[in-house]
Amino acid sequence: MLDPTSPFTGEDRPPLLGLKKQDLQGYLPGKQDLLQMRDRLHREIEERLKRKCFSLLCFHQPEANGDSKVLKAAKASRLAATLEDEKRRLCSEKEKHTEMMGLLEKQRSTYPQVLLRCLDLLRTLAVQFRLQSPSETDRSSAQYLETKCTALFLKTRMEELQVLTDTYTSEKVEVHGMIRDGLQRDIQVLEQDVQSCRQILNTYEILGPEFEELVKEYTCLKQELRRTSSCPLCWGQRGLIEQA
Repeated sequence: MLDPTSPFTGEDRPPLLGLKKQDLQGYLPGKQDLLQMRDRLHREIEERLKRKCFSLLCFHQPEANGDSKVLKAAKASRLAATLEDEKRRLCSEKEKHTEMMGLLEKQRSTYPQVLLRCLDLLRTLAVQFRLQSPSETDRSSAQYLETKCTALFLKTRMEELQVLTDTYTSEKVEVHGMIRDGLQRDIQVLEQDVQSCRQILNTYEILGPEFEELVKEYTCLKQELRRTSSCPLCWGQRGLIEQA
């Protein structure tokens, strides 16, 4: 074993294990083998990096598991930009979250104050409501009762119309219409008779009280004739009365 404190330095130092440079170079692979090894290592490294990229892509986008290698490679080429955009978005969201947390802390500090103000307003409104004039309360009660009565009246009217609708079918309404038309015709005839009677009465009134006495006398004679019509002995008298 070599002593590091040995006085030999540089070329004067004896070779390690007694091996010379020529001995070691004899065991080195050839230049062609080195080139092949380098190409193989490049391909191996590239393949491993590709698998790592695909694994990262599938982790980021699970739906890419069923895609082909070409499509995965295309997506992996855009993965860096996508991750960068997401990183910026997450940073922006983090800043917004920090800002919102600050606003939330401010709201937490002002919320009790707002509650106290609301309680003061409610207390003031309660006092004003208790101190308001009774007439306003009575007026509100009267309006309420009036509205309620109107609603009850409308409900009663609706029930009445419903009963009429259920009672009178279309056939009954048609029959009632025919009856009404007949009654109207009878009323017209009676009105004409009344008008004729009024005209006759007006004519009698024009004749004066003498005509009324004649009517009374004529009525008495007619009644006397009815009483004596059943007596044969009075036939002669009835003839005389009729001649008179």
